Amino acid sequence: MALGGIYNHFVSKDELFEAIIVDKHPYKRILPLVMETPGETAEEFLRNAFKVTVTELGKNPIYMKLMMIEMVEFNGRHGASMFKEIAPRVLPMFEQLLKVRKGLRISNPALFLRSFFGMIISYFITEMVTANSVISKLMPKDAADVYIDIYLHGILNSEG
Repeated sequence: MALGGIYNHFVSKDELFEAIIVDKHPYKRILPLVMETPGETAEEFLRNAFKVTVTELGKNPIYMKLMMIEMVEFNGRHGASMFKEIAPRVLPMFEQLLKVRKGLRISNPALFLRSFFGMIISYFITEMVTANSVISKLMPKDAADVYIDIYLHGILNSEG
């Protein structure tokens, strides 16, 4: 198909991106894996869910680049469409986590979901920005583990 022919299927660039962001979102592949993620504690579950998500998103990095275009070109407005589809399936998982997992300092499931989603997005953005840089050469081999650890425990030690 010729590049110009894409508009035979979509009325506008806006409609095209909505189809990509909503219809082709990798959550359809990732969510079942996350829901099966083991973890006796909230920390184990969140750590494992992060690893599963990062691994799966890393298999097709073009999606994260398309999300960046979505943010710049459309101010993220298709996110509402995406969350309309995703939230009914994902929010109950975060609500359940809040009910059964001890040791969480958050009580709002929507904020919990947003923070987890934001942590994953920020991980990928910083991976792209620092790739092949001096910073990437200074990263520990277990940078993803450290990243989720910072999400789970913050940057301050217990005295701090």
